[in-house]
Amino acid sequence: MKYHKLEPKHLQDLKDIAQKLRIDSIIATDSSKSGHPTSCASMAEIMSVLFFHTMKYSLAEPRDPSSDRFILSKGHEIAFHEASQVKGKPTALIAKTFKGKDFPNIEDKEEWHGKPLGSSSADVLKHLEGLIKNKSAAYPDRYIECFIAEQNLVGVAIGAACRNRTVPFVSTFAAFFTRTFDQIRMGAISQTNVNFVGSHCGVSIGEDGPSQMALEDIAMFRTIPGK
Repeated sequence: MKYHKLEPKHLQDLKDIAQKLRIDSIIATDSSKSGHPTSCASMAEIMSVLFFHTMKYSLAEPRDPSSDRFILSKGHEIAFHEASQVKGKPTALIAKTFKGKDFPNIEDKEEWHGKPLGSSSADVLKHLEGLIKNKSAAYPDRYIECFIAEQNLVGVAIGAACRNRTVPFVSTFAAFFTRTFDQIRMGAISQTNVNFVGSHCGVSIGEDGPSQMALEDIAMFRTIPGK
């Protein structure tokens, strides 16, 4: 079987789906107060790649005999996966996994086997959300990519908010909002409901340096009417 290297965007989408599967496993097991969230976390990438990249099947026809079949035997350290229609032959995948993968202070710890995360859930969920890069993937119809054009970005958001058509959330590096001060100011004067989400905000200079993490963005937003 020939393999090809995925495009970076597609690869990141699959990584994001894996993190969302981890998040869903925490929410589900916390709600039921039982289950194995750490086991689910250990195989999230495998599930992501198989179901959203490799396997061929139709959700509308779940019993279609031509569909790939998924058989899972999940042990303590090894996940076995079989897709029955790879070049007409059953294929078994053997993968070494880590329980609680990407769960801070929980990954690969034996005492967490078969336990909901409980009071640790909030911190783990926050960490997993931070690992998702392409956050628009879940709702592509609610997302507008404006690239490196922050003035246009804010203008689009203000237009989308007019007449209460939507409640936009504008996201970029906080320092880059300094380029859009006039648009932000006029949007506030016009009483538009636009929400600004700035990462790398002006608390301290981090690893990306002062050009990406300027300190003046907080002061700028304090001057906006009705902030």
